[in-house]
Amino acid sequence: MLKKLIRLNADDLLLCGGVIGGVFLLLHIITAVAVRLSGEGSSLLLSGILLPITAGILILFVSASHVAVTFDQALRFGQTRCRALGLSLGVAGFEALFAMGLAVLLAWLERLFAPHFWLWLSGREYIVMDEIPPIPVTGWSAGEAALRAHQLFIEDFTLDWWWFLLIALGCMALGIIIGAMIQRFGGKSLWVFWAVWMLVCFSPQLLPWKQYTIVDWLFPLLGLMTLGALAWSVWSLLHAVVKS
Repeated sequence: MLKKLIRLNADDLLLCGGVIGGVFLLLHIITAVAVRLSGEGSSLLLSGILLPITAGILILFVSASHVAVTFDQALRFGQTRCRALGLSLGVAGFEALFAMGLAVLLAWLERLFAPHFWLWLSGREYIVMDEIPPIPVTGWSAGEAALRAHQLFIEDFTLDWWWFLLIALGCMALGIIIGAMIQRFGGKSLWVFWAVWMLVCFSPQLLPWKQYTIVDWLFPLLGLMTLGALAWSVWSLLHAVVKS
């Protein structure tokens, strides 16, 4: 049944692949034009931060969609709540793995091939990684200026590997929560999302925790709220009413 659902939702895979691949292609077209025409001798490795964020947004949407729609459809076709939830999460998990896996693959390909391609486009001879290009100084010697003119400076903004996993799991959890809210409350759930957003935006100013940084309390608080909301979402789905 899970394989059949994955095949039925193949268009989701095409959407995720198209969006992530499109962002990757657009990013490298812009970068290639800039390297070729600017003459500044520098470039950026950005796929390792832009693609996982893009994949995370897609994971959130497809997870919410499967929990809110696929789950209800499975119930109408006579599946138990536990089996319907398992199938919905299975499809969402497969699509999350595909989206984030594609982001990892493209980020790896960028690191492997893009610097040498940019080096060829720029007409320079050497790659200098993870250094900011120096500001031109009139007091440089002729040899130092000639050396700088042959170097291509590349800064790497790739996230650590655990961020890819954290983004995928976090966005899937948020998608499950959003889908469960929609499944339970329908359009009224938008007010809950608005209230949570207002809490996140204004709590640093309203709560008397000025002596602590935002990392000390807001991130752990959001983590606890997410875990609690995720537990409620699973309970709500396992006790969902079959809609006519």
